[in-house]
Amino acid sequence: MPDAEEKFKEASEAYAILSDPEKRQKYDARGFEGIKEQYKEEDIFNQETFRGTFSEFGFNVEDIFARIFRRNFVPQQGHSMVLRGRDLEVQAEITLGQAASGTELEVTLPRLKGCSRCGGSGVEPGNRLVACPKCKGAGIVEYDDASGFGHVAVLCDRCNGRGTVPGMPCKSCGGKGLEERRVRLQVKVPSGIDNGDQLILRGQGDEGQSGGPSGDLYVTIRIKPHPYLARRGRDLVYEASINFAQAALGTDLQVPTLTGKNIVRVPPGTQGGTILRMRGEGMNSSHGKGDMLVHINISIPEKLTPKMQDLVERLSKEFEVEERFQRQ
Repeated sequence: MPDAEEKFKEASEAYAILSDPEKRQKYDARGFEGIKEQYKEEDIFNQETFRGTFSEFGFNVEDIFARIFRRNFVPQQGHSMVLRGRDLEVQAEITLGQAASGTELEVTLPRLKGCSRCGGSGVEPGNRLVACPKCKGAGIVEYDDASGFGHVAVLCDRCNGRGTVPGMPCKSCGGKGLEERRVRLQVKVPSGIDNGDQLILRGQGDEGQSGGPSGDLYVTIRIKPHPYLARRGRDLVYEASINFAQAALGTDLQVPTLTGKNIVRVPPGTQGGTILRMRGEGMNSSHGKGDMLVHINISIPEKLTPKMQDLVERLSKEFEVEERFQRQ
């Protein structure tokens, strides 16, 4: 993994220089040439932070240092480079009601698992492992580095440091020891989950190679749009339309919620844009349950029947009389 090793080398060099005042002074004066003689693998090798980080991802730290320093550093034979399995991601769609109450769903996906034909050995049944032709069974490959840094010893990339390879690779997995299978997994979705949230199932990704740990599965939740309700944090919003008479006189309004239909009282004289709150009819969350916000819109008809027009005109005259009376 040349990219990962190069990034590790750059970060490690910076750490070793900045953590040592003497090296920092020489570096500022002459650059890396000023400190390379004092710059040893032990400066970084003893930093548990770096070792722990790379070990967590399934890397053999000793082999990484052998590849980086390329100076008479021989990895221990029999230590293969274990590879962590790949992380996987799937998307799952749920309703707004399921997001509010929580649910359990089933996801189906392809995963790399131990080969059922060879049992994960990579060897065709009836055959056996043989010495690796590249490293001659040593598990390491040694050569002189052309850049002048001296003798190099690294884990063999043909056998991954094991020293053996399948005499005849498994016909099913090609000697990798892993095959793709479709699996079904049950996923518990907690109440209050939001659109785009991810659930992590540890160890449910692809299986690792050479005994490495399995990757993780990330389940991204998508929430279907609701026909009537919109989500605003832990609250739900419902757009309600009433006519002028209902706004002026007041009315009982039937409001759809996630658990059924409830009645909210619209008081007389309600203005357009008023928000009525229904406590506890929203989404669940770690801070408690949200509310239902009923946004009142007053609907004005575009066309009136003759009777409606006559009534509105009479009402308008009453408004004019009332306004003149108030100005007196």
